[in-house]
Formats: sequence, structure tokens, C-alpha cells
Amino acid sequence: TSYGIKIDDQATAGAFSIYTGTGLVQFGDDVTMTDDLHVESVITSNYQIDLNPVTKIATTGEVTVALAGVGAGNVDVGLHYYNVTYYTALGETEFHTKSSNSNATTTAGNGQVDITFPVSSDPRVIGRKIYRTAAGANYYTGNLLLATIADNTTTTYRDNIADSGRTGTTKYFHENTTHKAISYDGVTMMSATADNTVFGANNATTLFAETAETAKLTCFGQGNLGKLTTGTNPTALGYSCFANLTSGGDNIGIGNTVGNAITTGAYNVLIGRNVLNGQNAGSAIAIGYMVGGASTTGVASGNVFIGTTSAYLTNGATYCTFIGHRTGYNVTTSDYSIIIGAWCDLPSATANGQLNIGCVIFGTGMYDTNADSSAPHTVGKIGILNNAPLSTLDIGGSTGLLISNKTATFTADVAATVYICDATGGAIIANLPTVASAANRIYTFKRINAGANNITVTPNGAQTIDGAAALATVNQYDTIRIIAGATEWHVI
Repeated sequence: TSYGIKIDDQATAGAFSIYTGTGLVQFGDDVTMTDDLHVESVITSNYQIDLNPVTKIATTGEVTVALAGVGAGNVDVGLHYYNVTYYTALGETEFHTKSSNSNATTTAGNGQVDITFPVSSDPRVIGRKIYRTAAGANYYTGNLLLATIADNTTTTYRDNIADSGRTGTTKYFHENTTHKAISYDGVTMMSATADNTVFGANNATTLFAETAETAKLTCFGQGNLGKLTTGTNPTALGYSCFANLTSGGDNIGIGNTVGNAITTGAYNVLIGRNVLNGQNAGSAIAIGYMVGGASTTGVASGNVFIGTTSAYLTNGATYCTFIGHRTGYNVTTSDYSIIIGAWCDLPSATANGQLNIGCVIFGTGMYDTNADSSAPHTVGKIGILNNAPLSTLDIGGSTGLLISNKTATFTADVAATVYICDATGGAIIANLPTVASAANRIYTFKRINAGANNITVTPNGAQTIDGAAALATVNQYDTIRIIAGATEWHVI
């Protein structure tokens, strides 16, 4: 048998309904579609679909606020913002549109406020709630419940309550909970509004319990952001991302069991599995498997950890950069240290400001101040094949210098340090750059020819070499070695 479909008027029923010849098919009843709509059986289902929330007060000017003009009152002196919502048996709408325009400034002699607000045409609405900020607060912070109007007929309220008389938790950004969206066994599985997008089971549970004040939340998966109460712009994609985060904004978690020890941190970007699950963190970037995953203590703020089991044992390291597979695996509390290269670790698990690049270049005294800088950190030391440098540059192996062979006049440049000169075919002039352009540079000039033809090293313009206008070799195999000083060249 075929049946028709009736869409109820929202003003009388407020929902999409399917009627058969025997009455209304309830939410939870299974139906199948063939050529026409048939109700084959009525079977209880755990799924519910309700995509019809109550519309918030959406027209500018519907909520008006003015001083009552009846003299002194209990409202704290200062600027106050007011916000109004509709509520139903299921939940509550968002604050009214342009709530920042609904404000009044009380004085010692004029301390009561009159609020005017509309009724709703939606039959599901059973009352209104009025929220107010504390004196002097921004319109989006510290909105606590001022009064509950337990009907849908009253249109005015006189406020004579001190800031201390408001109740509840702070609200401004919160979800419209007047509908069930898509739910399973009463648990919301999907909700998409102008502020928040949530798909999956047990995500953002505080949001739907109306104990959270969040905005621009994006959550896909299961068990993500379950304890968040304040904070904006969180993104969680996967399973159990930021499960214990209560406050802190602009966190991004993607993967399985990510950032579960972070309770109040902000600006974290965590991607992978079991990432920073033991430490609270802020402004951290961690990517990989079991990154910072073993420790259960400390605060891992300002770190960049990239690579499987990177920083595995850290329990409070801060402002470190570890890049590569298993980098810094054994580091515990070091700060401001840098590791690049798979399997590379620091010489000390606790000392600050260390460097290891590929277990070839080591360093100590890395920059360790929370301020932008491009200046040389003069306490820094670099070791080549030496993990405990004692000098600014400490080389633990041989060194090599680039050699250039010359048979005619030339100008020394950055392409070589040592010039082997053969003047057999004629005298050679080695022209120097200005000392300003070559500060601290060392050159070596070697004459290899016999005979009378010299190699003459000549400074630029009026500059000198230890006061001389030029310096020449005399004999075969003579060497001239110079360094650029502040205003002239010097023989060394």
C-alpha cells in the first residue's frame, strides 16, 4: 500500500514528520523507499535525525537595553553588555544577533536596567535566558546567567542584580542545542553550525552539555576535545585528540591519541600517533609516532619535534628543535637544543643549548633567550668531529683549503684562500679587495717560479699592508700570508 508524505507546519509541530494511514511514523522507525513510500515494519532504531534547531533572536534591535531611571540600584557601576537566548526542553539557542549593541552604563545614581526582548513563534520555546557581563568587561567575556524567564510571553525584565549575583559558567560562543542533529543512543554524532562543526561519537561533549564556551571548533572522529570549556579555533581530526584539554585556543591535533596530557596549552600543532601524551605543552609542533610519548611529567612548550620517537624521554625540555628519526630519544630536560639527523642524540641529556647535526657538527652555548635576535651569540662554540668544543671553532680532524693556481695578474676573491702563483711568463700583481668587504679574511700567496719575476700583493686604493703600499716576494717559494683588519691588511 502506498502512503503520502506530509510536512508539518513548523509553527504547530516544529519538525519534519511522515504520516501513514495509521498515524505518525516516529523518529527511530525504519522505513524503506521503493516506487512509493512504504512502511514495511516499525522497528526501533538507535539513530535519530533532528536537523531543525530553534532560530536565535536574529534581528538587530529586537533586544533593547536602557537605564531604568528609578535611582540607585544593585547593578555594579560601569558598562554592561546583555545577551538573550531562547531555551526549549532540549537546550538553548546562541546569543542574539548584534548582542554587542545591547549595553548600558550604570552609575551610582542610576543603577537599574530595563531589558526588552521578543517572544518566539516556535512552539518548542518554553522560556528565555538573560546573560550579562561584569562591569567594564568586553561583550564576549564573562557572560554569566542573570535571569531565567520561564515562559514565552514576558517581554520585559528589570535588572537590579550585582555582578556577584550572576550564576553559571562564562558563555559567549556556544552551540545551539535545541535540536539533536544526528545522534545515536542519545549521543550527538553530527552538528554543523556557523561556529562549530562536529562529526563523530563523543566529540566535544562539553559543548553539547552547554558547559563549554568555544568558537570555530572543528572536530571529526571519536573522543576528541571532550573536556574543552573555553578556547577558540581548536581543530581535532582522529581519535582521542586533546581529550583532556580544558582551555587554550588555536590547537590542531590530527591522528590517534594526540596531546592527551595537554590541559591548558595553546598554539600546538600535533600530528601522528601517541604524540605528546605525557606532558602539558604550548606552542609546540610535534609530528610522528610516539613523539615525546614516554614521559608523564614536565611542560614541553615551544618545541619542534619531527620524527618517529623523537624526544621520546623528554620530561620538560623547552624550545628545542629535533628533526629526524629517533632524534633526541634520550634527552630529558635540555632547553634550547638543536638536533638534525636520524638517530642523533645530545652529548648530555640535561644540559641546555646543545647542537648535533648528523653527529659531525656539535655545539654548545646555543641562543637561549625568549626574544627575537640576529646578533651573534658570543658564548657559542662549534665543534667539527668534536662534541665538547672549547673554542669558538674546535676541529677534531683535518682541514682543507681551496687552492687557485695563477699565472697572470688577478684580484683575490671569495673563491679561494690560497693562491699558487707562477710568474715564469711575467710578473704577477695580486690585487686585494677592500678591507671593508673582506673583514677578517685570510689570504696566502705562494711564489713557485725561479728568476727575476716577482709576485706583488697590492691593496685597494690607498689602503696598505702593515703601512706599506705593496708587498712583494723576493725568492722562489716565498710566501705572503695576510689578514684583513679594520682599516688595512696585516702580515701574519
